[in-house]
Amino acid sequence: MTQEYSDMNQHDALYKAARNYPGGVEALAKRMGISAAVLYSKLRPGCDTHHVSFEQVSEITDHLVEARVPNALQALQALTWRHGMVAISLPPLSEQETDCLVQSICKSVVEFGHLTSAVSEAMADGKICGKEWDEIDREFSHAIGALTELRERIRAKVTVKADK
Repeated sequence: MTQEYSDMNQHDALYKAARNYPGGVEALAKRMGISAAVLYSKLRPGCDTHHVSFEQVSEITDHLVEARVPNALQALQALTWRHGMVAISLPPLSEQETDCLVQSICKSVVEFGHLTSAVSEAMADGKICGKEWDEIDREFSHAIGALTELRERIRAKVTVKADK
């Protein structure tokens, strides 16, 4: 019987991602300096005798991201979703890029416009179908990403000097 795993369950998502690590869980365990049997037990959903610590989840996630494993961050996203929050990746900003605040503000406004347009079009008939929801969800992600980028650009401008 094949086990069904959910991307919205942090344990399932971590297990799935670890299995996709180059060389599988065995290679990941070796990289972490623990036995494959122990790591399998810690990752396997439903195993009540072994558990991963926060530090191990972070270490596993670091290795998955470094190896460019698809959905490497899904377990963290599932964990935050479980608690009514959303995890958003911060965009890397170079020092030169922090001078683009006006462009970031414009990008945020444009993305919010795309989102409101998608919602408006979907609601034209008074209901939202699955395909329309997918488009709305995609536009939400773009808008949140643009706002997060703007936030990070502004944060990069914060000075350490005492406030006057």
